[in-house]
Amino acid sequence: LRTGVNNFFGNLRDIWSTVNNGLQAKPMETAETGLRVAVNTVFGIYGLFDVATMAGIQRQNADFGQTMGYWGMPPGPYVVLPLLGPSTVRDTAGWTVDNYYDLWRTEVHSLGLRYGGTALRLVDKRAGFVGMDASLNQVALDKYSFVRDAYLQRRLAATQRKTEDKDDGDDGL
Repeated sequence: LRTGVNNFFGNLRDIWSTVNNGLQAKPMETAETGLRVAVNTVFGIYGLFDVATMAGIQRQNADFGQTMGYWGMPPGPYVVLPLLGPSTVRDTAGWTVDNYYDLWRTEVHSLGLRYGGTALRLVDKRAGFVGMDASLNQVALDKYSFVRDAYLQRRLAATQRKTEDKDDGDDGL
């Protein structure tokens, strides 16, 4: 049941990832994520089952904070948001846009269903962090610095443009 909930909301996130990959001018990632959404929606019963991963279609996560970083916006200061965790000023602004265009929030009109689903989504997200605190205590002397550095490195890697290997003319001869 927990896997189905995670898959369903992951499929909704993949729709927005498709849009953000397109905004980042990444045609292969856009096509792959769009295909992933289509396969999971049709064959995975609205994303309850992750058929795309079984078929070898990889998830290409992208959010609006990443998109802004891809186009050159600096991250700004590191912040820790209550209940939401680590972020930067840019990623917080991006999260606001992501949340504004969240399909669950905008397309589910029954308030009971929307609030129940939102609560289920939060429980699912929290369940993904169970046990992480104990692991963090084992590997980090300073948990704050460890989480900050790991978060900033991961976001930097996600926003960098990949450069093609250039031929320098030296074939090792």
